[in-house]
Amino acid sequence: MTSTPHSPSEMFASIPGIFGFYPEESIVVLTLMHTKESCYQLGPVMRLDLKDLRYLSDIGDTLSAIEPDLVFGLIISGQKPEAIEDLRGLIEFVADCEIVPFDACWYTSAIESGGKYDAIWLNEAMTEAALEYQSWRKGRIPLIANTGITGEMIHAGHLPELSRKDIEKHYAQAEESEQWDEYLITERYAELFDDPSTSFRSAQECIDAFSQAVELMRTEKLITDAALTVAAFLKNKMSRDIIIECCVHNANTVKEALCYVSRHTKGFVRANALALYALCIVDSPWGNHITCVLQAAHNTLPFHHLTALVAEAYYRGLSGSIVDLVVSGSQEAQKHFGEATNVKSAV
Repeated sequence: MTSTPHSPSEMFASIPGIFGFYPEESIVVLTLMHTKESCYQLGPVMRLDLKDLRYLSDIGDTLSAIEPDLVFGLIISGQKPEAIEDLRGLIEFVADCEIVPFDACWYTSAIESGGKYDAIWLNEAMTEAALEYQSWRKGRIPLIANTGITGEMIHAGHLPELSRKDIEKHYAQAEESEQWDEYLITERYAELFDDPSTSFRSAQECIDAFSQAVELMRTEKLITDAALTVAAFLKNKMSRDIIIECCVHNANTVKEALCYVSRHTKGFVRANALALYALCIVDSPWGNHITCVLQAAHNTLPFHHLTALVAEAYYRGLSGSIVDLVVSGSQEAQKHFGEATNVKSAV
């Protein structure tokens, strides 16, 4: 998704597409980076719950490293007018003190098609712009399904969730009674890698077996047995690294299998499934879920190295670099296991 919103109305309409859900009681900090002449490109976009405004200084620290050309605040809140006035005063204060270099801030009670928005603070340049363009002072949110980033997301077949909690539920663990016995995963791993009569002789055999298990899951045949095989590949760093390249190059096919496995496993296996899922969606319409996915992986295993690596790269805007890095590592793992392989069409 590469659309850049060009007005406050488009900014509000794009928020569900950026985050994958409709924020409430939030402030969204949206940045634009100057490219050429009068052209701007959408930069990092961050969100805070209104109850967490004490962390605005952290956003300011992040922005000082990025140095965006324009910084806009978008407040979504159903609070009473006096509370909104307090927010206006806070925005003016943090802008004047350069804690967060806001150029303008707008307010709406809810993100909905036809909803009203109003400017609650504009700097001098934006005040002049608002004299010429009324929409920079107040207006209505356009039809969300046809506008900007959210429109692109919907037209690609993906609907934003109603709230962040709905996204979190999608990546939550299943009930304890539905969790797979870790012994079964360990036993399957032993069959695949430790038993001389059944274990793999090459990296290509590993990838073929993983691909076959994913395909069985996709077609809903022998789903539990096939899913145990996928889980077994995620039990060990070596076996996980071998199949990373396959996952990245076949992301659309593999990601749902990884998500399914993550719901029914714990610890290292679940963290691996979520980290690989994050790599699969980083450049897809589901990319707006990645913060929830990485948080779920971190909550599962706080010191999981792959999760930390993906998270650091993502938050620094280096998603492409981390994908290239882990693919290179996967190729090395294949060589160390056995013969080098070409896995782009493995699934």
